[in-house]
Amino acid sequence: MNAPSLVLLSQHATERMVPLGVTVEQVTVAVLEHHSRRRRNPREADWLVSSGSLRVAYNWPVGDDQAAALVVTVFRER
Repeated sequence: MNAPSLVLLSQHATERMVPLGVTVEQVTVAVLEHHSRRRRNPREADWLVSSGSLRVAYNWPVGDDQAAALVVTVFRER
């Protein structure tokens, strides 16, 4: 498998989404639809994708699970 099909959210990511007005659906779509355009992330998460002003940092695969991506954080580009 060369892309995730399941998106999991860390507690930190979930907490960040509320004040940003971001939905679970928006984060999921960002990861699944933009995974092929992901960039290496120099911080805690392995990968970074963009969808409009939304940035999603995530790890993939999650352990040995090639189907799962774990969102570490979300933020908006200014």
